[in-house]
Amino acid sequence: MKIYKINLYSLTDWIVPAIFIVSILECYMGVWYLGSIVKLFSITISIILLVKGYLKKTNRVFTALITIMLLSPIAYLYNGRPLVCLFSDLMNTIPAMLLFLIGINDNRENRRYYNLMMYVGTAVLFFGIICYVLSPGWYISSLTEVRNTAFNARVQHSEESLLASLRFTSFFHDSYPVSLYSVFIFSISLFNYFRVDERKKYSLICIFVSFVAAILSMHRVSIASSILIFLVFIAYELIKGKTSVVFKILFAGILFVIIASLISETVRERLFSLQEMLMRRTEDMSFSGAYKERQIQSDGLMVQWSFPFFGHGLGSGGITSRFMGYGGVTDAAYTKLLFENGIIGMILFITLLLSSSLRAFKYFRYYVVELSILCFIALAMTGSNTLSLAYLYILPFWYMMGRIWNKPYLRYAKENNIKI
Repeated sequence: MKIYKINLYSLTDWIVPAIFIVSILECYMGVWYLGSIVKLFSITISIILLVKGYLKKTNRVFTALITIMLLSPIAYLYNGRPLVCLFSDLMNTIPAMLLFLIGINDNRENRRYYNLMMYVGTAVLFFGIICYVLSPGWYISSLTEVRNTAFNARVQHSEESLLASLRFTSFFHDSYPVSLYSVFIFSISLFNYFRVDERKKYSLICIFVSFVAAILSMHRVSIASSILIFLVFIAYELIKGKTSVVFKILFAGILFVIIASLISETVRERLFSLQEMLMRRTEDMSFSGAYKERQIQSDGLMVQWSFPFFGHGLGSGGITSRFMGYGGVTDAAYTKLLFENGIIGMILFITLLLSSSLRAFKYFRYYVVELSILCFIALAMTGSNTLSLAYLYILPFWYMMGRIWNKPYLRYAKENNIKI
């Protein structure tokens, strides 16, 4: 029975790597539904662990929060929305939250979940960057096709027009998963490079690849968060007096720039084009600039806010509701959370986020990765429906939050000096 338990937890380690590997197959073959198989596999594993009683440990605030969300169908008796609005969030937000329970109950003495994400994710991002820069025909053709057929596309792109405006998507159909996963991997890579007990092989390469991916995704929050996370790690190393390690990273960065300047003329032209796109995108990196772009949606939704305590129910203020003409937000997770789950739901989520962050800060040297990701997602929620937009891309956030409350792991990390 114990072996069965360990095998199930081990399977969760392969969910994120499978997402990356499947993305290559989807892009190369032009078949964009394979990710749904990974999603089904992930949800199945989570439910089996739950039903078999392996997810007994929990957090009271988390339990209250997920209970309110599970009771959302009751709100559809009076909120005036059709039940179809509930379906998307019920299949994305709630199953993803089960990763919190996996994180808090997973008592294996390893960091395999993190390391597999780092190595496989970096490899796929690296090959994605090569394709993004060199722009082979099959790559651009596949992305053009999915852009013109998916998401009720209003603008039909040619391959040339897409290339001129395309953010880095690696092999995904848009840049959103890259903007999240690049920061996840960047934080893990920095931790593995600065670890006291051992330095993981190739972690420096992973740092550079994931950082470049975050920049090329051209999501302002990912760029800003990556820079801030890097500065936190560097500042901490300087405080400890480890200047030589910092200089090694800076030297590697300079070497990377020199090598990039020596590549072919064709590639240089593509890089200059990307530089112009990036400069336009980062002209306004302020919080106010990002929030103003979403203010109209938020104001329009909150005018309809009639049930302030427990809200209008999960999905009532999301994308489906907006497309059906009932009002909703696509890029304002806090507004969505307040409208759908009310003041009580908002207080519970903020309490869970803050208490987890404070615990991670208390054990900063062990949980700097988790703390970085919690702060990153908290910031990202000001400009996107981060918690509900896509099940597969938010899983590490919930797992890491649960990991912060995992006492057996913390004890193992202390005993083996797994810290920066």
